Amino acid sequence: MQKNTNVIILSGLPGTGTSTLMDKCAELLNRHKKSAGGKVRDEQASTGGLTHAYELAATADPTIDHDLDGEMREWVEANQPCVVDWRLGRKFYPKGLQVLLTCEDDARFSRLAIREGMSVEEAMRKHIPRAQNHSERFSSTYGIADLYDPNSFDLVIDTTHIGIDEEIRLLREAIEKFAKLEKPAHIEA
Repeated sequence: MQKNTNVIILSGLPGTGTSTLMDKCAELLNRHKKSAGGKVRDEQASTGGLTHAYELAATADPTIDHDLDGEMREWVEANQPCVVDWRLGRKFYPKGLQVLLTCEDDARFSRLAIREGMSVEEAMRKHIPRAQNHSERFSSTYGIADLYDPNSFDLVIDTTHIGIDEEIRLLREAIEKFAKLEKPAHIEA
């Protein structure tokens, strides 16, 4: 399948830097941006936080996830060129350039602790069950066995020891390569 490089879909566990890369990419590459994770975080804040009502509601009612993903797909189709932070983008818009951000857990939980104003231990207690919930929920709802399987993405960037400028450089290289390819292959950075 030819990749639509006008659509960059970022995915990764919380703390890997998807929001940061989305913001910088939108600024530097003059793209629209939207974050499914940002919408979920806003919703979670209004319903009891990351580990309470929103996660429980979405687990009990798959239409919550379906509605969000349908909204994201419609937005992507109407707002190109764009970059989105969307865990399930590879399922709902597979022709977009699929980018997975990874990060070693120590660095990831440190980032989350800073972002959320808590200790690293609190961040771990909060986000490990959340990731487990996502894994189980998306497996049950969509049949995705491994949400972050590197082989399911076009580009994988480990953000543990590199800065945003290097991430942007790698992303620009991938955009150029995929724009030229008729049958794109998996690229590991």
